[in-house]
Amino acid sequence: MRVGALSEETFALTTACASNYPTPPCSVPGSMQVTTLDLYRIRSASEPDEIQNRNTGDALGDMAFLCGEEAGKTYNGSVITHWRLTASTSWGQYAYCVYRSGQKVCAGGTDRLVGRESGFGLGSGLLQGPCSENADCGSWFSLPAAGQCRPGEAVGSPSGCTWGEAVALRSVAASCLFAERLLAASCKREQGHAPFAKSAAILVAALASSDPEKGGCPDAPAALSRQSIMV
Repeated sequence: MRVGALSEETFALTTACASNYPTPPCSVPGSMQVTTLDLYRIRSASEPDEIQNRNTGDALGDMAFLCGEEAGKTYNGSVITHWRLTASTSWGQYAYCVYRSGQKVCAGGTDRLVGRESGFGLGSGLLQGPCSENADCGSWFSLPAAGQCRPGEAVGSPSGCTWGEAVALRSVAASCLFAERLLAASCKREQGHAPFAKSAAILVAALASSDPEKGGCPDAPAALSRQSIMV
């Protein structure tokens, strides 16, 4: 055992942090492409239903949470919202965002760029999947408030905004997916052999319609909606 002050070398940045962070943005030389994203966000009933400075995922990416062990208990009382927005495909470093003490706080990320990575950074894509298809684990996205377009402003306008036109299409209680749509049972059947495609389809159907015949869930209870607006 050695006792005493640590050397400066102990705190020196690694090559990855000093030279390769953040990851260069994904881009197509000579052009900027815009895409429409269908994203899903799980939130507590006490959190505002907003998407700026938030983490979201596509349906397959959200299975990293919804197919987790004891997810039905973890997200009991939570709300899931289906968002649709447009974004520049010059994806940046994914930022980790949390809602703490009434504030939205993000760590990491690449300035205004929409962050992207594969679910839990896993899968076959390089560098945790910012620029790959992520067909095996789905994708997570972080949406920086600094990159949000103003109302009526298009992505890629002179202001440099990177995402906008966000619309919350529907919100449902997470409990519906587990108690009525039997998501946990589907996840269990797909454990060990990604992708969780059938489980992701349950999520999509639950938010696409309120018709139970089509696998839909009813709109989130009004009490939850009022609570989220008042915060």
